[in-house]
Amino acid sequence: MKRILFSINLFSILIFIALYFFSSSIFENQDSAYVEKLMAQASDIPYSLAESTEKEIRLNGEEYRDTLKNDYLRIVDKMRYGNNNFFFILDGSGRMVHHPLYPELSWWNMNYETDQNGSFLFREIIAEAKRDGYFQRKTEWQSRYSKEIYEPQIIYGKYIWSWDWLICTIAYTNELESSLFNSGFLFIGFGILQILVNSIVILLNKKKLNPEK
Repeated sequence: MKRILFSINLFSILIFIALYFFSSSIFENQDSAYVEKLMAQASDIPYSLAESTEKEIRLNGEEYRDTLKNDYLRIVDKMRYGNNNFFFILDGSGRMVHHPLYPELSWWNMNYETDQNGSFLFREIIAEAKRDGYFQRKTEWQSRYSKEIYEPQIIYGKYIWSWDWLICTIAYTNELESSLFNSGFLFIGFGILQILVNSIVILLNKKKLNPEK
């Protein structure tokens, strides 16, 4: 049990510290292709965290699934990088599982939402993610500051097969000249949170196996 806890915690520390190094390196190259690559690497953080959470669920039992997935959503809700960039989550049917800026969108069907060109963006990216395991798209979508204003954006996401979820993130192309992606220390903090979650789960499991103690 201690070996499992150590392995999970070490993995959490490594992935969160790794983000600091690549996030600070963005200043060396600001072109969109490089930013798209780093968006993919940034998405690996919540993706790996989801995989770790699924392993904990399988280790400790299905009765912990809802609790641990809700803990996961609370951590992702606080994740920020760059110029306040964030992650949001869709499910495979097109519903919004979680959006940190617009909680009122929770479980809203996004299949009928269109971009500035009238394309059903979410239908397309969900189909692409299910086919390839990820998606990447340049689009014109609503600004984070006003739903009436459309801005050029890059959207990237990874598909979590075991949960039928898509972890998505956005970069606003008009902000690529700013200090985009320079906040890796925040992810180290989230790594510490994940370690705490791991420890609690293991303690609960030990208590379940030894109820008399």
